[in-house]
Amino acid sequence: MHGLLSSCADFVMLGPGHALSYMLAEEGYDVWLLNARGNFHSRNHTTLDPNRRGDPSFWAFSWEEMGRLDIPAYIDYILEVTGQEKVHFIGHSQGGTSFLAGMSMRPEYNEKIISFQGFAPAAFFYNNRNPVFLNIAPFERVLESLAAQIGIYEILGRNDVLTLILMRVCRDGVFTQTLCKLVVRYNENDGMFNTTMFPAFLGHAPSGSSVRQLTHYGQNIRFGTFSRFHYGHIQNLITYGRVDPPPYNLNLITARTYLHYALNDIEADFRDILLLKESLPNARAIQAPRHSFNHIDFIWSMDARDQVYETALQMMREAERLSSI
Repeated sequence: MHGLLSSCADFVMLGPGHALSYMLAEEGYDVWLLNARGNFHSRNHTTLDPNRRGDPSFWAFSWEEMGRLDIPAYIDYILEVTGQEKVHFIGHSQGGTSFLAGMSMRPEYNEKIISFQGFAPAAFFYNNRNPVFLNIAPFERVLESLAAQIGIYEILGRNDVLTLILMRVCRDGVFTQTLCKLVVRYNENDGMFNTTMFPAFLGHAPSGSSVRQLTHYGQNIRFGTFSRFHYGHIQNLITYGRVDPPPYNLNLITARTYLHYALNDIEADFRDILLLKESLPNARAIQAPRHSFNHIDFIWSMDARDQVYETALQMMREAERLSSI
């Protein structure tokens, strides 16, 4: 499961020999690539139209709905089709956020998980160093309200013109590629990000999200919690029976959990990952060896296999052995 504003393409873009999905398939795994609702690949609905301007009905969701509703549906479908009893779940960033929210709210699904491999799962933000997050979080209450007033409920959805522009300004030989390198925090010394791949990456990302997904993160950053969505005190009373949204009960997440983190990650700070590890009853934390490894490197770096994927595979095998005891 991919991160915010992204899609399942994250796990195939590096190609055979490098991408996670290819590696797992070569190891004999049945690989299912999931998409968050609302992204480019996941916009179908039986009654609601995500493209109807001024209609918020489709977009009234955050990563909680993905965890509470969508992930259980994915799991049940996969188990039905394959005849298996359990699955491994791998989530990058928001993919991990939704898993944690879902397993805390639907704890019975922990029994269907062999292991959770969390690649920089975003939950706590006490040590957040991302300047965008820091500047947006104080205005989380205004963000969704303002967007609704102007009839915008989706952020950075797939747009052919934007995609073409990004592909052009980030390609090799163009001076504006320097700006693109800054966005992914390209390190000339490690040389593990293939800039020639920029047009391919940007042909699939950004892939869109709801405004509420971003707002929900802003709330957690602002209030220093990992909690359900804050609707306002009156609506909270109606929805939750309390004025403040309840925190997710991480003690209910009993699935074997392996948290993979990077020291140079400013989206999911390693100290917050270690705090998450201490908050879970059955978790291990594993550091990517390269100190310059960052958040986007989990999916786009040419050495992601050596840094993270091979270790994750070892942990999956370990969890399988432990499950059979």
